[in-house]
Amino acid sequence: LNGESELSIPTYTPNIHYNSKWVDQLNYLKIRKEQTQVNLEWEEFYIRICYAKALYKEISVIDDEKKRKKRLSDLIKQSIPNYFNLKNQLCEFSRWKRFYKLIVLLIEDSTLSANNIPLEFCFQQFRGLGLTVNYLCEVKEQEFKNFLDDFVLKCVERYKENN
Repeated sequence: LNGESELSIPTYTPNIHYNSKWVDQLNYLKIRKEQTQVNLEWEEFYIRICYAKALYKEISVIDDEKKRKKRLSDLIKQSIPNYFNLKNQLCEFSRWKRFYKLIVLLIEDSTLSANNIPLEFCFQQFRGLGLTVNYLCEVKEQEFKNFLDDFVLKCVERYKENN
């Protein structure tokens, strides 16, 4: 624990003797743990998307390709918690960079710009898909590109229906 958060005691704890309420209590705990994990994964996904967009904006003003790549690498390294203390620095760096690279594919998609689809609309749709950081870090790039092509067409269709 980080020392800033207090542990919370459940509002109801069955008595110390075994009874049927323990089953309900443990089932309830299991459900809450699963939901908490889902919430954390979604929060991480959302934050990483925002982070990738901020990185893109930050480095897009750099004209020199070599300087842009160096700046991107430096920013990613600075952002990874405990990066310089990690034993698997390269692996973690690669995951963060891969996530960024795939988000940039969406940012730079020519179909969106050709159809004047606001990027924020697409990101809103993208966040609603239930994807995870782990998925984006592990999916094959071509598989993601195929998915992205279909996704973008659906975004165009949905945007035009609603506007």
